[in-house]
Amino acid sequence: MTKTIYRIMRTGVVFSAVFVLFSCTVMPITDVAVSSVEPIRVLYIRAENVGMTAMFPMVRRMNDYFSLHEIPAENVRVLIVYANRQNNKYTLEVAFAVTNEIAADPEGKIKEKTYPALQQAAVIIHTGPYSGLRHAAQQLSAWIEQNGYQEAGPLFEEYLNNPKETPIKELKTKIWIPVELKTEGTEVFAAAED
Repeated sequence: MTKTIYRIMRTGVVFSAVFVLFSCTVMPITDVAVSSVEPIRVLYIRAENVGMTAMFPMVRRMNDYFSLHEIPAENVRVLIVYANRQNNKYTLEVAFAVTNEIAADPEGKIKEKTYPALQQAAVIIHTGPYSGLRHAAQQLSAWIEQNGYQEAGPLFEEYLNNPKETPIKELKTKIWIPVELKTEGTEVFAAAED
């Protein structure tokens, strides 16, 4: 019996089963809402064709920059924007929302812009560990496809509470993707004509 359990654990079957079970209970697909999103003025760093771990030094650099300007990062809205999500390589933007006048980095690595207002975005709130965010984003994309919408922009994550002060099970992350209704000529309608 012990050898069998060990063999199953080594192949990842137990991990996969636990992950699927855990993921399904974290955020039901019915929790998606379509709503507008206000414009967000940010300072940001961008990196192209990078893996997920690239965000950690980017976040550190933003924290350091805000500390230099005596703005505690705990008081800032933190966003990660995935402008391209292909083959586990991403175009990432780590963005800190700003309301007061804070200058962009004179070296040009930290830039300023405003993410435009969105008329429609599919939005969910993920509660739980950050390790579940990828699955939550996949669920959101599936919901968009299944409900007559198509993605119309990058995926946004906004971290709603401080991971240093919040238990892992209570972490909240807002995830949204700009959407538009599918129209004739898109996959759904083309498939219906066949």
